[in-house]
Amino acid sequence: MAIIKPNNNTLSSITALPTGLGGKVLQVVSATKTDTTSLTIGDTNFVDISGLSLSITPASSSNKIFVIASVVYSMNNDTYGTMLGLRLQRGSTALGAGGNSLSSTTITGENESSAYAIVTVPIQFLDSPSSTSALTYKVTAKNWLGGDVTGIINGRKNGAAAGSSTITAYEIAG
Repeated sequence: MAIIKPNNNTLSSITALPTGLGGKVLQVVSATKTDTTSLTIGDTNFVDISGLSLSITPASSSNKIFVIASVVYSMNNDTYGTMLGLRLQRGSTALGAGGNSLSSTTITGENESSAYAIVTVPIQFLDSPSSTSALTYKVTAKNWLGGDVTGIINGRKNGAAAGSSTITAYEIAG
């Protein structure tokens, strides 16, 4: 079957975005965490979740970075009072942070004694970093109801594996 080229144009000129329009995805960088990790999460400082960070270098300072993360976790806690807050960061800068400096939060451990209690939390943010330097994006966590708790990333409170977590950054033409 022959390829028909309207007005004698090449296929790339027909399917390409017109010049001057933003919104085209220029590059994608992603990291997937598949191992199960336990970490102590306190109520004072945000803790980095290992394996959920990436670096991306924008081609132009007018471009934006769209960051999406999905975190699977459980808490090794059987009493009410555990609220794990998650936050996206560019370096040490909080992104999309609202109350309690959090990007997203989920209640877990509400008198939950089941070894099967897990949650998946999605986070997304469209960042305008105004930079052409390498940028590091990461997911951090904090227990914002008080005290130290053990968070199990990609696992259940009994230590069994339960999924994977990801972070992905898309550079969008400005």
